[in-house]
Amino acid sequence: MNQGRLSLLFVLSLLLATACTREDKATINKAVWSSRDPFNIPYKRRDNEKKTGNLVLNSSFERGRYFNDRLNTFELPGWTEKGNFTRWVDTLRSTEGPDQVSHGSHAIRIDRPRVDEVEEEGAGMLSDFIKVIAGNYRLEYSIRLSQIHPYKERWGSRLEEAVNIRIQYYNKNKIRIGAATINPVNGRGFDNEFKAMPFALFWQIDSLGWMRVRGISNKFPYFDGDIPDEARYIRLFFGLKGPGTMWVDEVRFEFTRHNFTLYERLQNWKDSTFSPYDLLIPRPKQVHPAGAHALFNGKGTSGQPVILIAPDARAVVKEAAEKLRSKINEMAPDPQQTAAPAAIILTDARGQKFQEASLVFSLGENILSRKYRSLLPYDSIPGKSEGYFIYSLEDQPNTVFVAGNRSIGTYYGITTLMQLLDSGKPVYHHARIIDYPDYTRRGAYCSEDLQNLDFLVQHRFNRIYPKISEDQTSPSRSFTRNLGRQSLDGSLFIPGLSLTLYPSGGSEDACSPAIREPEDVRPGSLVLRMDGLFSHPDSCGRHSDEKTPPNGYTGMLEDQIERIRSLVSEFEGRMEIFCLPAWNTSQCMIRSHGKGEILMKELFRRIPSGVDLLWSGPVAYPLRVDASELAYVEKATGEKPVFYCRDMNPFTRKDFLRAYPGKARMSSLFDHFILELPPSLASGYNSGLLTQAAPDSALARVGLQTLSEYLWNARSYNPDLALLKVLISRYGQDVAWELIRLNEAYFGLYEMYGKIRSRETRIKYVRSAEDFKEQVDAIMERLQSDLQGSQLYRELTYYKLQSNHYMDSIKSH
Repeated sequence: MNQGRLSLLFVLSLLLATACTREDKATINKAVWSSRDPFNIPYKRRDNEKKTGNLVLNSSFERGRYFNDRLNTFELPGWTEKGNFTRWVDTLRSTEGPDQVSHGSHAIRIDRPRVDEVEEEGAGMLSDFIKVIAGNYRLEYSIRLSQIHPYKERWGSRLEEAVNIRIQYYNKNKIRIGAATINPVNGRGFDNEFKAMPFALFWQIDSLGWMRVRGISNKFPYFDGDIPDEARYIRLFFGLKGPGTMWVDEVRFEFTRHNFTLYERLQNWKDSTFSPYDLLIPRPKQVHPAGAHALFNGKGTSGQPVILIAPDARAVVKEAAEKLRSKINEMAPDPQQTAAPAAIILTDARGQKFQEASLVFSLGENILSRKYRSLLPYDSIPGKSEGYFIYSLEDQPNTVFVAGNRSIGTYYGITTLMQLLDSGKPVYHHARIIDYPDYTRRGAYCSEDLQNLDFLVQHRFNRIYPKISEDQTSPSRSFTRNLGRQSLDGSLFIPGLSLTLYPSGGSEDACSPAIREPEDVRPGSLVLRMDGLFSHPDSCGRHSDEKTPPNGYTGMLEDQIERIRSLVSEFEGRMEIFCLPAWNTSQCMIRSHGKGEILMKELFRRIPSGVDLLWSGPVAYPLRVDASELAYVEKATGEKPVFYCRDMNPFTRKDFLRAYPGKARMSSLFDHFILELPPSLASGYNSGLLTQAAPDSALARVGLQTLSEYLWNARSYNPDLALLKVLISRYGQDVAWELIRLNEAYFGLYEMYGKIRSRETRIKYVRSAEDFKEQVDAIMERLQSDLQGSQLYRELTYYKLQSNHYMDSIKSH
């Protein structure tokens, strides 16, 4: 019996030793994982971490119990109270109002009537340990703030750490490690635990209602959210060091999609079959497929599609009808094989041709749509000036109604309908559709090429500005006139002009003729750019080559106010005016030590109302813009801004790629739109986004199409899916996936090139580089047969040459 027990103990000891050995081995393997090199972590491990979702226990504080109401003692699973200033909010109790929570019936509330300056962390709630791996994580939470003041108020400082939200990092032994992190972009250390940076910029917060915000330590091109490589656990702390009241609810902490290459992220749709409805760009708000209709029935002179418009239809509707007829004509069968004619445009619903039509497209307001108006879904787009519907009635399945509240909505509906025409059959794939844009003002630049102009109109940009070279003060008069003519007197889009205003003695006289052209070439939208004062939008005159304006900042402000007043007075409200101030990023205002905030507030206090602020975000090239950062600029300027987008895909910027070569495969050759913007930017009847991008290349057009998808569907936008849809719709599914593989191989090669330049040369890097280079060459050879002679292939050839350069450089090491 004793021998049996001894044998059992020996076996158990052996198993335990083996288990420990395995755990030690796993720990050693994990030690080589790095947040700056996430693709070295096995894909399956990353994918499992992503699928886990929210790692926070009791994330909405719904579970818990009170011990003593009078003493305010309670217990929340997954959380520990620090200090004695936190209350567990319960709206099920009669004393709590619904504004005390963001979601559900519970939240935490921290009240601090007074504070001492010597406190290190303040009072609040600390989460239990959360296990993590190396990589990028996203902290997101709902917050409400009231009467927040600096905890060192005698210094007259900003809030700094008054709102003290932190991610505490711990090693495998659950020993807290240092918060100092080196920013690889500028080589400076900073506190990577502190995650309330946007709130630190306020001087005080009187009141901020519930908002959904991100935990932020630093801004792009630093890659915020990366876990220190040695961290194995984290704890979340929500606290107050300053006086005031803070509510917190709905905490999320999860592994992000930025731990995967673009190719890996697209694998979710690798085996998907995309229908014509799936490939609509931009995708409508509502799409209900309703079957296919043959465009031609081959019955001699009958059976032709009919396009019905009103006799007095607006020019926009007439142009759309002509585009639709032209598209159908291209799809008509060979006349030698059938006598079926192409589509015709009618203004009357009577007569034999209308009665025998194979399919009727009723566009806008006409005799037919007025007859059935009560049955059509006009009530689905109330107040949406650009909204439209595509609809058919059950008793008239062969009649397709396309209409909007205004003629421009009808135009957009027809552009959607044209995407449902299948030239290979020829067939129209009908769907009941309701749609309208999230952003009402959607601006982009174009060069003096009307094909580029047509592209922007087709993809629903309604503010178009000529792209002016540095040595020009205005576009050519003939192009400006063509711009106005193409806009159909501003009903199709509003022609614009972008001017850079320098301090006194600059280009004032040079720019004046551009806006004082004759009536037929006058723009309807004007962008006044005052950012030319500094060489970089974030520099704010801090570099040695940037001097104070000749007449000082106050004189510059007075000069700009006078010019804006003059323009507004001259055009008497007939032109919308956007202003991109010198301090157009939050970082620029902060680095000006308060001068930028004062000048911005004074500028918009004294210029006439109706001039819109253009804001580039917290930094000149942001990857994410948080609701708290938007709240800061609104507080600082007193204006709700229109977003000015300098770069749709910051991952392709050289400063990012040099600092993070291990993340290069997240980048995109196609510059598709990946910015994360707060939903409130898209709210309101006058919301807007202007981008510097122009459709001057095939790759740029892909990016602008994805931007169009975002501008119409901001809340449901998926950048990866949008890119895949655009590539498939433009080049077909097989070529689209070849392009995605090329992107993976090209940036994989750049990754090895960057690692070898910034670190010691390793054989594995060279071998990987050779493998990626072989893939680039093989894919380009396959693409040659499908894309040869196209503009896209010519542009991709440049990247093939770049890949040769990277490989030669690697070999030289």
